[in-house]
Amino acid sequence: MAEQEEHDREESKDDEKLALYVAYGVPFGLIAGVIIGTLMDNVGLWIALGLTFGVLGGVIAFSARRGSGSGDSRNSDAQE
Repeated sequence: MAEQEEHDREESKDDEKLALYVAYGVPFGLIAGVIIGTLMDNVGLWIALGLTFGVLGGVIAFSARRGSGSGDSRNSDAQE
């Protein structure tokens, strides 16, 4: 039972970190979308695309950071 609680705590921490990365990615994507949309005279489309790219960038950054981190027992178990 203690292992399950530890696992749940780790997942909760991962969820919080993912939310933080996405929260940092969204404003950058929106700013880029507004700038590109203004230059291309289609702000509505580029705001939506910028938001999408911002969320995607946050998720990719989180995955890259998590994958390169040391001490992740799940990755080391899968490689054995």
